[in-house]
Amino acid sequence: MRRKTKQSGVTLVEIIIGISIISMIVVAVGVSVTSFVDARSALLDDVKTLYLVEEGHELIKALRSSDWSTFDGLALDTIHYLDVSTSSLAFSTTPEVIDSDFYRSFIIREVYRDGSDDFATSTTPGATVDPDMKEVHVYVQGPNGTTSMPALLANIYAQ
Repeated sequence: MRRKTKQSGVTLVEIIIGISIISMIVVAVGVSVTSFVDARSALLDDVKTLYLVEEGHELIKALRSSDWSTFDGLALDTIHYLDVSTSSLAFSTTPEVIDSDFYRSFIIREVYRDGSDDFATSTTPGATVDPDMKEVHVYVQGPNGTTSMPALLANIYAQ
């Protein structure tokens, strides 16, 4: 009669299965962390883009406030840039590059009013150009695309 002996220990198949499960968990965690870091980086770029658009509007308002005639003299429907340094602020024809990843520009358009002095489109019958108001679109191109925001600027010196 043969006796059955009980084997104790771990077989090679069990070790391979255990290593495979642990490897899959490590890979899943690594992919999740990488995705999180990429999403965070994209979000930070988007937030920076929005802040740069808002800052562009504030800088244009400052230039408008210092001299409406300079602002009013800029060509309409043409791309313009800002020249920002530690000691001066001006309009420029040279593209503005910020942190080597972001490009800021703006376009000025006419604002039209109808007979009731409400805003209107240029195709509205009887619409006239409001000489003391401009529509400004600030654009910032960043790593995740271009963001723009329009705003209305009025001549605060108009009589």
